[in-house]
This record gives sequence, structure tokens and C-alpha cells, in this order.
Amino acid sequence: MITDPFPDSHCRIRAYEVTGEERYRKVVENYWELAVNRRGSFATGGQTDGESWTPPNRQSARMSDMNQEHCVVYNMIRLADYLYRWSGKKEYHDYIEQNIYNGLFAQGFWQGRTLEGALEDPIPDTGIVCYYLPLAAKSTKKWGRKIEDFWCCHGTSVQANAQYSRWIWYQDHNGIAVEQYLPSRMETMWNGKNVSITMEDSNLGGDYLRIMEVARTLDQRPEYWKKSLHITADQAEFELRFRLPWWLRENAVITIDGMDVDYEVRNGEGVIRRVWTDSIVEILLPCKLTAWPLADSPDCVAFLNGPVLLAGVDTDEVRLHGDKDNPQSFLTPSHEREWEHWKEDYRTVGQERNFCFKPLKNIGREMYTVYFPVADTDLTVRKS
Repeated sequence: MITDPFPDSHCRIRAYEVTGEERYRKVVENYWELAVNRRGSFATGGQTDGESWTPPNRQSARMSDMNQEHCVVYNMIRLADYLYRWSGKKEYHDYIEQNIYNGLFAQGFWQGRTLEGALEDPIPDTGIVCYYLPLAAKSTKKWGRKIEDFWCCHGTSVQANAQYSRWIWYQDHNGIAVEQYLPSRMETMWNGKNVSITMEDSNLGGDYLRIMEVARTLDQRPEYWKKSLHITADQAEFELRFRLPWWLRENAVITIDGMDVDYEVRNGEGVIRRVWTDSIVEILLPCKLTAWPLADSPDCVAFLNGPVLLAGVDTDEVRLHGDKDNPQSFLTPSHEREWEHWKEDYRTVGQERNFCFKPLKNIGREMYTVYFPVADTDLTVRKS
């Protein structure tokens, strides 16, 4: 069983933290090196198939209906969290982020919905957890049922939902770090002074449905994330650090109380040091579409919007035509706005048959395909 090494690894983590003996830490670091760095991963961030590790950099023959067991996703995130606490290397939180959005969010829970009294699904229902996350072409998620199923992954699903705050906020002798951009609130003491930070998604929906506040009206979906941190403190001086993700299209922009500010870049994080009292910090993270190739089949790729994996809906593994290093050339936003909310959907353009993409985390019962072969040709030119 692939989960068998986890109890041993976590025991050695605890042994290192209690005794300080480097041999325990070395075992954990070597385990990560073999399981992740030398193995490569699917675009989800996972590395497994059928409760076993995929061969190093040979994932193409291991896409199936049994990829990415939920328990493994959760326990590898736990391992990455410990390694970040020991080393401060932001690469561990890039890994955590990818596995949150394309693992925990994608296979942890799903609920059908209604819209204006009309059923989007014939019978809206609820999926409790996916034991596996299928990655083969024309896959469907196999959701657990409310009463009839009770797998090990039901247990780690409960654990994961109780752990998000542990993976967002960190504090050390220099200050406070935000490593995951999830709405949350933290309260702490800094040198005997109270500090409170609330993180929210900034309003990017425009001001159509808002009266009491002024918001810029956007006529198209923004190509960035914008997070708002409200910091209140009793004249406390400390560093505020924020992770600069691997998927940034260009430099992050920071404002404090509406004014642009400079920040230091250190170990993959932005750093601002000042005396904090009552401030609004806004973090703007320009994102981009990225192609994630299979290591042993580089012309077969998946697409991510920032860290969020996109899946083709109701389609087979068809060949796409375009520049895979510039996915924007053949993927364009689709149904980009619903009421005041921007959506994350895309559709292909200039293909023999066009179809839609949506975040894998938003897929419930639909059939989907994640990886597509891409030919570096312009279909319109080829046909002429």
C-alpha cells in the first residue's frame, strides 16, 4: 500500500522535532526527493496510480480511473508543510497549493445546485469524497455516497477540512507569512501586542450590484488574483511575507491603503516590514495559462489557469492545434461572468471541433478529459 510509508515518515518527523537528530530529518527529506522531485507529477500535483507510485517521469502509461488517492494527497500536503516549516522553501507551498486546488478541492466534496428554480441536474445530489481522481480520457468522478460508503478517504477528507488554517498562516521570530491565498482570519500576539489579519478575495465583480462602495467596473475577466488583507495591530513592528507563486505572469503588485509600495523579494517571498496599526494590504497576482506536459510525452499537455487545472468537458482526447507554449492562442474565456462573479471557464478556438474547459475542481458528474496532444500547427493554414 502506498500509504504505508506515511506513518513511518510522520513518526520520523516527530522524532526529529523532539530529539533534533538530523538523521530523522534526512530520512524525510530523502523520501520527498524520491516521491516528488525525481518522479515528476501529473498536472494535479499528484504522482500515483492504483495506490502505487508512478515510475519516475513516466506518467503517460499510468493515467487511469485510479489516480491520486485522496489519502495520499492529504498526507503529502502534511509532509510538505513540515518541510516548509523546517526550511522556509516556498517550493513546498507551491506543491501544497497545486494539490489543494486540484486534489482536496477537486475530490473532497461536490453538490449539485439549482438556478432560478430550474434544475441544472435532473436530480441535484451530493458527492462526499472521491477515493481516486481519474485522469484518463473520458473520465468521470466516482463520488462516495452519504451513508452507503465509508472509506479511509472519508476520514482524511474531514481531517483536511480542519487543517486549512495551518497551511495559510505562519509566524516566526521575524514576522508573519501568508503562504496560501484562501479567505481566512488569524489572531496572534506579537511581542505582547495583539495582531489580527483577515484575508478576503477583493471585489472584482464590478459595481453593478453594489451601492455602498465604489468598485471599478471591468468589462472582461481580470487576468489576476486580488487578495485583500485587513491588518489591525497595537503598534506592532514585524515583517509581512507573502508567497510569490510559480505561475506569476509578471511581478506581483502591492498596495497599502491604496498606495503602491515596494517590497523585498527573499527566498521566493515578498517582504514588507513596518509598524502596523490599521491597514488594508492588497496583493495583486497576475496569472497566466500554462501548459503542463507529461514528462515522457511532452506533446501531450494539460492546461492550468494559475494553479487551477482545467479539464475539457464532454470530450475525448482530441488533437489540438496551436502553440502549446502559448495556450492563449487557442483557449479563450467562455461564459466568463455569472451575476457579479467572474467564472474560470474557457473554450477552444480554431479547432476541428471546439469544446469547453472548466476547472477540474468544479466538475461533478460530467465526463472530462485532462490531457490533450497538441500539434504546433495553425489549423486554418493547414486546411488551406
